[in-house]
Amino acid sequence: MFGPVTWQPTIAEYIEARHSQSGFSREWMGDELVKEFDRELGTLLARQFPNGRCQIDISFTVAWGTPSSPVSS
Repeated sequence: MFGPVTWQPTIAEYIEARHSQSGFSREWMGDELVKEFDRELGTLLARQFPNGRCQIDISFTVAWGTPSSPVSS
């Protein structure tokens, strides 16, 4: 296990990171929904993080190995 590591993006950086996820991609959402999403998420995050930087603790586990048998479909 690695972490926790604190990630402290600006609110704008955090919102941009959300758009890198498939369900929130700018192409999928369209211009109007992107504007609304950015405005509403920005407002919520500004209340939670008044200094303009998010505080997010990140931990993860990496498992190495080879599957013992093929996955059947």
